[in-house]
Amino acid sequence: MERSFQKAMSFLIIGGLRLTKEKDLAGVYKEAKWNHLIQSRQDKQKVFFDRKEKGDLLLYINRYGRGIPYVAYYFYSLLANKDVSELLKKETIEEITLSYVNQLRYSLFSFYLLDDDMLPAMTDVMFHIGAMTSAMTGGKVAFASQTNWCKEHVSWEGIDSLNFNLENPWVQFALMFHQALWKFWDEDFLIAGYWHQSPLDAAWAIAGSSIFEKMHTQPKQVQKLVNWCCDWSISMENLLKDNVESANGFRGIAGTLVPDGAVFVNGDPIDLINPNFAEIFDLPYSSKLFTTVGGGFYHHHSIGLYQVPVVSQIEGIFVHHIANDYPATPDMASVIIDDRKIREQVIKASFITPIYLDMIPYTYIDKLLPILKEGRFILEVVCESPPDAKECIKKIKNINNLK
Repeated sequence: MERSFQKAMSFLIIGGLRLTKEKDLAGVYKEAKWNHLIQSRQDKQKVFFDRKEKGDLLLYINRYGRGIPYVAYYFYSLLANKDVSELLKKETIEEITLSYVNQLRYSLFSFYLLDDDMLPAMTDVMFHIGAMTSAMTGGKVAFASQTNWCKEHVSWEGIDSLNFNLENPWVQFALMFHQALWKFWDEDFLIAGYWHQSPLDAAWAIAGSSIFEKMHTQPKQVQKLVNWCCDWSISMENLLKDNVESANGFRGIAGTLVPDGAVFVNGDPIDLINPNFAEIFDLPYSSKLFTTVGGGFYHHHSIGLYQVPVVSQIEGIFVHHIANDYPATPDMASVIIDDRKIREQVIKASFITPIYLDMIPYTYIDKLLPILKEGRFILEVVCESPPDAKECIKKIKNINNLK
């Protein structure tokens, strides 16, 4: 919904909530109370996770940029043109954080127009692989095309010198940003917390692609680095836990309510190795991280659908998120529909950990419905038009065991 249209409205009714028009939108922000909308969706999600009933579903409609704004994209231009150390002042962090929070609150108007199950959860509280790696190694970050990376890798000989450095500017930035977020929070959105790489993904970023060769030639050295990366993430979570005043029950990742200590991890490299290597180099360390901090939201891609049985065995995993790689690979929905072995593995694994199927085209919904009814899924659907979104919500509600 465009800003001009919003300002022209005398009132807006969303799910029974009346927002009286003020002289400007700032006044509406102060009066708009989303708490009961958040609460009803939280309650439904709690039921979903508390039980393991066949046919329980959560439906999210992909919002095409009309959802909660990405933190990384919001800060990208600022961080690309300034050294992060120049921002490490309380008043500076609070000013830019409040600006982001106001943008987030503006997005809630359109967010709640869709009567699905998604929660308004901040997407990421870190700024892509370069910033995350630099927080661990102190390496220089390069920015380009709305992403970033560390310019240099750490040599295998230099791994022993790695340590958790509290004075690292990216660590300090993340800490101060978290503190500012919770200062301006008013129970109207969920906060994801620090977004981590899986220990294996962090090790890949630190050492480079030679890590895949080292799995064959020097596996103990790889395990040593991966374990250090796991310990670093635990140290980061302990730092935030000890220094950020937060509220219980408002941890959310990708529209989903998660336990207060749960963390997001990017597990992409599991899709590039075989299941045996995944059990050696990923599963033990992701399990250690999740069970230590209080749970995990594990993300990887549909190119790795063959890894579903392994990922489901990660201890402490709370949500198993699979992003659709189409068109780079066959559409995830079509693979699940057409490949009996994959389909049975996905359904079976969904009873161990709910599986979040992301970016599913609406055109596949009718063929997916019989499969969805056999397991426990979170489904994010891409709809090309508002009528498609409305029809999709109706179809899922009709077959959903979770009311």
